[in-house]
Amino acid sequence: PQRLPLQIGGDVFASAIETYPDCVRVLNLDGYVEFMNPRGLALFEIDDFEPNRKYWPTLWPEGTRAVVEEALQAAISGEARSFQGFCPTAKGAPRWWDTVVFPVFAAGGTKALKILARSRDITKERETQALLDAIVQNIPTVLVAKEVRTGRYVLVNRAAEKVFGVSRDELIGKTDHDLFTHEQAEAFKVTDLDAFTLGGVRVTEDAFADSSGELRHFRTKKIGFSDEAGGGHVLAIVENITESKAAAAALNDALAKATTANQAKSDFLATMSHEIRTPLNGILGMVQVMQGDEATATQRGRLDVIRRSGETLLSILNDILDLSRIEAGKLELELAAFDMEHLVRDVAAAFAPLAEQKGLSFDFDVEAAACGAFNGDATCFR
Repeated sequence: PQRLPLQIGGDVFASAIETYPDCVRVLNLDGYVEFMNPRGLALFEIDDFEPNRKYWPTLWPEGTRAVVEEALQAAISGEARSFQGFCPTAKGAPRWWDTVVFPVFAAGGTKALKILARSRDITKERETQALLDAIVQNIPTVLVAKEVRTGRYVLVNRAAEKVFGVSRDELIGKTDHDLFTHEQAEAFKVTDLDAFTLGGVRVTEDAFADSSGELRHFRTKKIGFSDEAGGGHVLAIVENITESKAAAAALNDALAKATTANQAKSDFLATMSHEIRTPLNGILGMVQVMQGDEATATQRGRLDVIRRSGETLLSILNDILDLSRIEAGKLELELAAFDMEHLVRDVAAAFAPLAEQKGLSFDFDVEAAACGAFNGDATCFR
């Protein structure tokens, strides 16, 4: 078993280092590792530890070595430093570490005697953070976060870059006053404060020019929250609703045109109703006059056919041209008793003269089952 190179603070301190849940290294002032606690050996998957043969910065990958060297030199000079860096285990497992490097002084001393380096495994946190970053950056909706106190942007995704026409690096640290008019920026500030102080989701709709200068409409949902340090932030989810706005405007325009066309149709039918009924009523009136004159039986029969056909046509016109009933969906069949044989004979009588003029025979028979009274709409059936 290893023995601590210096019993700084006595056996209690030494025991605490040995049982610490993170990796703890003791380094000399030359930067060589003299001790590594059991938990550290397990975390880095080291089977055999050899003290005083490893210059600590060389144990890290080349891409991390410079920041490790800087932290080590600061600790040797008496200043604590921290950093996050990648370093695989002895068996090649990828790991990310949060490391704090600080000097250890003897009681009352001002010069560092040893260097302690504490490394905590943050691989899972980094993986989770990387996943969240990937989601935030690849989501097609604009996503930004701002500090409530300063109004500065602290998070901007790729979709926001496209809308604003500015890179994330240029947007981070800026405020709405750097991107919008004074009036718009002040309005955004009010809704930011409302979202943070009142809670819940604040929804607004705004219009401003995108990176191409084209006017766009956006719906923004803002959510306020506090971080662990007590600071206030507002998360804004911005949706481009320009197309839906245009579709709604087109729909309203089509509705207005349809309403105008419908009114024109109503006016036309009202006029036609009057125009058609007028001559038809004149025909029926003349038939009634002619029925009072002397005429043969055949002529009287023909006048009856004309009268009944005209009355039927007038009834049909009343149904077709009654726009209010049609548009209200209240055009209903009338149920009333009528004589089937009588109705069929009337219809046949209207067409028999036409057939006769063409040299055609026009005969019909009414079966016994079709004689008598039936219940229905005689006008529609006719």
